[in-house]
Amino acid sequence: MAAFMTVKQLAVETGWDEKNIRAYAMDSSDPLPIHYVKGRERGGVVIVEEVSEWIRRNSRLYSERRR
Repeated sequence: MAAFMTVKQLAVETGWDEKNIRAYAMDSSDPLPIHYVKGRERGGVVIVEEVSEWIRRNSRLYSERRR
């Protein structure tokens, strides 16, 4: 797997809408980390390792859903 991917690639890989991904990035309590290269306003990328950690913090296991 790649070390980083675009927001669009993340949307395809996860099945999440790009708007939701950007909303997750705006969450003040634990924002999804989207990085922008200096001088660029568009074309943010996510580092796969950081996204994996964020998902672990912000999700629960299927077996825990009914609790």
